[in-house]
Amino acid sequence: MLQSFYTAVSGLNGNQRWIDVISDNIANVNTIGFKSERVTFEDLIARSLTTFGNNVPKNTEIGGGSFIALTTKDFSQGSFQTTTNPLDLALDGEGFFIVKDNQGTVYYTRAGQFRLDADGNIVNVDGLKL
Repeated sequence: MLQSFYTAVSGLNGNQRWIDVISDNIANVNTIGFKSERVTFEDLIARSLTTFGNNVPKNTEIGGGSFIALTTKDFSQGSFQTTTNPLDLALDGEGFFIVKDNQGTVYYTRAGQFRLDADGNIVNVDGLKL
């Protein structure tokens, strides 16, 4: 009977993480360059039993619930929007813009909203240099 509680809890934990991912996707639907995530569930096998009938083995798997095997980013092409800013850029296909902070740390982004800073550098909305 205790196993049934573990099975139920594994399902609840997986569903909570799934709802978290969906909530993040909805919250960022209008964020420039945001890429949504997808959740992949897998079975959690608790036991595998082998029985024999007529000298033929029969395998039975007893489930132990489910878990999230992985979350993957959806890097499919988004839609393009026309803007009045000549420094706004968009990527068609794969790739990232490379931006750096003042310490030289490199970051990658698909958000193409750029502008000029006071020193004439092309920067993104966070002030990172292109």
